[in-house]
Amino acid sequence: MNVRSSPQTAVFVSGSLMGHVAVMTGTGAIGLMAIFVVDLLSLLYVSWLGRPEATAGVGFATIVLYLMISINIGLMIAVSALTARALGAGDRAGAAHRRLDAGADGTRRAGADGDRATRFALAAAPARRP
Repeated sequence: MNVRSSPQTAVFVSGSLMGHVAVMTGTGAIGLMAIFVVDLLSLLYVSWLGRPEATAGVGFATIVLYLMISINIGLMIAVSALTARALGAGDRAGAAHRRLDAGADGTRRAGADGDRATRFALAAAPARRP
């Protein structure tokens, strides 16, 4: 399959810098606030069930979630900087390679973190007695 690559114009290289920063920051802030709202509603609902251990579990899971989100935001910034550097140098293949490597690494990391969190939760949970 022979596909001709046409020159593409980048979106965030022309125009007001403050406008671009505001759009990107606003989008990220809305997404982050949505995560906080969902966690608040989850904690509120579980607290209405009247089981303190379930409420504590949701609170602990929220802390772990925020830690993993923080790590992934840091990795996302690093991958974006490396991809932008490759695109700026005109190396589209290198940029795509970095992006795909980061996606595969992120998938592996998410699976390992989920497995680790599940094992910890099962080990830390008190045994139920009938």
